[in-house]
Amino acid sequence: MAFYFFVATLQAQLWQETFDGAIDQANEENKPIVLVFSGSDWCAPCIRLKRSILESDYFKTYASANYILYNADFPRKKKKSTSLR
Repeated sequence: MAFYFFVATLQAQLWQETFDGAIDQANEENKPIVLVFSGSDWCAPCIRLKRSILESDYFKTYASANYILYNADFPRKKKKSTSLR
């Protein structure tokens, strides 16, 4: 159970909640920002990108070491959260 919590915590921290937070963290860690524009509930290429690349273990590992991530999501339906978790 502790392992699952640890993995979930790492995953939650991969994508920044706000763009301002991404900028602050990028400045603190001296890393570039990867800004992903998506339509998470309607854009087929965005959904494929998320499933095939952004959710891959390789990308998560590489990105967490080299980038600060922010998702600018523009869903058609309202959601509670706009991040890519």
